[in-house]
Amino acid sequence: NGDVSHPGVVEALEDLVQHAASEREDNNDSEWSPAHGMWYANQGRWKSITAPPFTGRLPGPDHANQDCKFTLGRMSFGMFKPTDTICVVEDIIITIDPIEGECKQRSGKRRSEIPAWSQTYTVEVLLDLQGPATTLPAKLTNHGICYPISPTRVGIKFSRGTLEPRFDLSRHDAGGLASAWTELFDNAIAKETESRPYLDQVSTWVSNGFLKMAVGLEPPSDELDLTQTYKIQRPRRRHMDIVYLDEDFRVSRHRGTIVVEERIAEEEPDCAWEEHYSIPERASRVNWTNQSFIKDIVWVR
Repeated sequence: NGDVSHPGVVEALEDLVQHAASEREDNNDSEWSPAHGMWYANQGRWKSITAPPFTGRLPGPDHANQDCKFTLGRMSFGMFKPTDTICVVEDIIITIDPIEGECKQRSGKRRSEIPAWSQTYTVEVLLDLQGPATTLPAKLTNHGICYPISPTRVGIKFSRGTLEPRFDLSRHDAGGLASAWTELFDNAIAKETESRPYLDQVSTWVSNGFLKMAVGLEPPSDELDLTQTYKIQRPRRRHMDIVYLDEDFRVSRHRGTIVVEERIAEEEPDCAWEEHYSIPERASRVNWTNQSFIKDIVWVR
């Protein structure tokens, strides 16, 4: 069901991490520096196979993906409207791409010679929105960058995010989906603002003003194309701690929440990460039994 607190998952993860450390021939925790050397391993597309990490999950059975429901407001910290729209999370895809010129600069260098790197970090949350008349396929995309800040910690900064349909509103065959999307999102921000009590409006205005001064927040506005986008000029740094990493899986901790991601198969990048690591450094052939056990227990669609 995607719950990484399940005892079976916890045990499998511990076994996996210990086995990887043994393969790398670690003598102490400080010897493993995945964040410094994961430039090559990090690139690509990853699919989260754990339950969505958002707070405020709505009550319901825990054994089915379709029950991973949240309100749009809770998922987006009140950024996107209408905030009470029910969302079903289908998938979370993380895409990490090289920044132009970075790969060429580092190709052929030894790990000790590689300076701090940075890459794009894009999180796509594929949603089904429960509209007034039909279910609307949507996508919430957060754009940012990632970079190492310690041997096992990667910093992340998000600078903008967009809520948009997963279908072309202009296509004639969009039919009922286009009209339903328009009904739900046409002037949605203005309508919700006007419907709220005056004191709530003042509170939101003050909060947005503070965030504008602190981080340069530009909150979403009603757009002609019926999308909503926020921008942050001076984003604050978040981070994730790398718990385990190999060619197929990445296990990380985000403020205490464990996230397990599986690499989406595709053509290898020009800077193939295996070429830059010896076997002890990358623990390349980890016990597959543990990986399969995690995948069987964790929610996988």
